[in-house]
Amino acid sequence: MILTKSEIPHIISTGKAEHSPVAQQFIAEAKKQYGVDIVACYLNTFQMMNVEDESVWQYIGFKKHEMIKKASQFTNYFQLTLYYRDFESSSDDFKERYGDDLLRLLKSILPENGCSVEYRRVFSNEELHYYGFFGKKPDKRDNSKIIYPDTPVLCEDSIHAESFDKLALWHITSYAAPVLNRSIIVKSIGAKVYAGWYDEGATSTLYVVLPENGSVGEFTKKMLKREMLLRLHSFDKFGAIKDSDFKPVFAMWSELSENLRFSLSRESNSF
Repeated sequence: MILTKSEIPHIISTGKAEHSPVAQQFIAEAKKQYGVDIVACYLNTFQMMNVEDESVWQYIGFKKHEMIKKASQFTNYFQLTLYYRDFESSSDDFKERYGDDLLRLLKSILPENGCSVEYRRVFSNEELHYYGFFGKKPDKRDNSKIIYPDTPVLCEDSIHAESFDKLALWHITSYAAPVLNRSIIVKSIGAKVYAGWYDEGATSTLYVVLPENGSVGEFTKKMLKREMLLRLHSFDKFGAIKDSDFKPVFAMWSELSENLRFSLSRESNSF
């Protein structure tokens, strides 16, 4: 079922999101009832067969089919993913505070809009091997081999929440880094700008990597920070960038940790 029709990168770059009527009502009610500002929401529903004892797949014998059937149970998964406007709340804190309420809210809105939830069947790798379905298109499969447990279907609801502001900041710094590498100031000090995580992954920022034994004066730092903010704001459609919170890092390559150097190099190659 489609809730928000637009993908997150598109929303960040354009500042616009297209929602289904259900998503529009859900977002409005979440704001009204809980004060939660949701930018986008996505729903994934599917059914899987879970086996109590995985070793049953290795059993060899004519009773294997019945053994699997007795040890199995269907579970319907209702997975809600949403992106909220809050830079301070962690995903875990948000889920603990609002998760159950938002799941109940969405489940109450669906029937109001005449929507029924469909759970598409998803096969595990063990099932695909056992049925001989690997490499076969659905219309070429022998569906008579599929096992249907006799036990009641279980339901498992879950929510994944992520700060839209933090994600937007990452995308924005990633957009800005290659542009800033063409800056006259950056070139004049022989530096290179990277987008990377900062403060143990709590946020992202721009790293200005200086030549070895190089240095840069405070005036130049201020001028470059001003240019950085101008570039960042030009990409920022949601006000995710706060001037007072933006802290670019000036350092030589040798001063950065090995893990950070690897991360910066990898991300720069993806621009």
